[in-house]
Amino acid sequence: ADSGGALPHYPILATVPGDPPNAPHASAVPDSLGGFSFDALTPGRYRLFVRAFAHRPDSTDVDVRAGYVDTVNIVLQYFGCVR
Repeated sequence: ADSGGALPHYPILATVPGDPPNAPHASAVPDSLGGFSFDALTPGRYRLFVRAFAHRPDSTDVDVRAGYVDTVNIVLQYFGCVR
Protein backbone atom coordinates (compact mmCIF):
# COMPACT_ATOMS: atom_id res chain seq x y z
CA ALA A 1 0.00 0.00 0.00
CA ASP A 2 1.11 3.57 -0.52
CA SER A 3 1.38 6.16 2.27
CA GLY A 4 -2.37 6.80 2.05
CA GLY A 5 -3.20 3.10 2.42
CA ALA A 6 -4.18 2.53 -1.23
CA LEU A 7 -2.86 -0.49 -3.08
CA PRO A 8 -0.97 0.15 -6.33
CA HIS A 9 -2.85 -0.83 -9.50
CA TYR A 10 -1.57 -4.03 -11.04
CA PRO A 11 -3.07 -6.52 -13.48
CA ILE A 12 -4.50 -9.91 -12.58
CA LEU A 13 -4.45 -12.32 -15.51
CA ALA A 14 -6.68 -15.37 -15.95
CA THR A 15 -5.16 -18.00 -18.24
CA VAL A 16 -6.21 -21.54 -19.10
CA PRO A 17 -3.49 -23.99 -17.93
CA GLY A 18 -1.86 -25.62 -20.94
CA ASP A 19 -2.66 -22.78 -23.36
CA PRO A 20 0.32 -21.34 -25.23
CA PRO A 21 1.85 -18.18 -23.71
CA ASN A 22 0.60 -15.98 -26.57
CA ALA A 23 -3.04 -17.15 -26.23
CA PRO A 24 -5.59 -14.42 -25.39
CA HIS A 25 -6.39 -14.07 -21.69
CA ALA A 26 -8.77 -12.14 -19.50
CA SER A 27 -7.43 -9.47 -17.16
CA ALA A 28 -8.74 -7.41 -14.27
CA VAL A 29 -7.35 -4.52 -12.21
CA PRO A 30 -8.05 -4.54 -8.47
CA ASP A 31 -9.70 -1.64 -6.70
CA SER A 32 -8.02 0.31 -3.88
CA LEU A 33 -8.77 -2.51 -1.42
CA GLY A 34 -7.47 -5.28 -3.68
CA GLY A 35 -10.89 -6.55 -4.80
CA PHE A 36 -11.31 -7.59 -8.41
CA SER A 37 -13.74 -9.40 -10.68
CA PHE A 38 -13.83 -10.83 -14.18
CA ASP A 39 -16.96 -10.08 -16.18
CA ALA A 40 -17.18 -12.92 -18.66
CA LEU A 41 -15.15 -16.05 -17.95
CA THR A 42 -16.61 -19.22 -19.37
CA PRO A 43 -16.82 -22.16 -16.94
CA GLY A 44 -13.58 -24.11 -16.58
CA ARG A 45 -10.24 -24.15 -14.79
CA TYR A 46 -8.11 -21.01 -14.83
CA ARG A 47 -4.81 -19.96 -13.33
CA LEU A 48 -4.77 -16.44 -11.88
CA PHE A 49 -1.43 -14.64 -12.09
CA VAL A 50 -0.71 -11.58 -9.94
CA ARG A 51 2.39 -9.45 -10.25
CA ALA A 52 2.59 -6.19 -8.30
CA PHE A 53 5.52 -3.80 -8.00
CA ALA A 54 7.89 -4.66 -5.12
CA HIS A 55 6.06 -7.96 -4.44
CA ARG A 56 6.79 -11.56 -5.33
CA PRO A 57 4.64 -12.78 -8.24
CA ASP A 58 2.03 -15.35 -7.24
CA SER A 59 -0.58 -17.54 -8.89
CA THR A 60 -3.42 -19.85 -7.94
CA ASP A 61 -5.78 -22.19 -9.77
CA VAL A 62 -9.52 -21.50 -9.76
CA ASP A 63 -12.47 -23.54 -11.04
CA VAL A 64 -15.12 -21.23 -12.53
CA ARG A 65 -18.70 -22.55 -12.43
CA ALA A 66 -21.70 -20.99 -14.15
CA GLY A 67 -23.93 -18.98 -11.82
CA TYR A 68 -21.49 -18.93 -8.87
CA VAL A 69 -19.51 -16.11 -7.31
CA ASP A 70 -16.33 -17.21 -5.58
CA THR A 71 -13.73 -15.50 -3.43
CA VAL A 72 -10.03 -16.06 -4.05
CA ASN A 73 -7.56 -14.90 -1.43
CA ILE A 74 -4.07 -14.12 -2.69
CA VAL A 75 -1.62 -12.61 -0.22
CA LEU A 76 1.30 -10.97 -1.98
CA GLN A 77 4.67 -11.06 -0.25
CA TYR A 78 7.10 -8.12 -0.37
CA PHE A 79 10.49 -8.78 -1.88
CA GLY A 80 13.03 -8.98 0.93
CA CYS A 81 16.35 -7.18 0.77
CA VAL A 82 19.36 -9.49 0.56
CA ARG A 83 22.69 -8.41 2.00
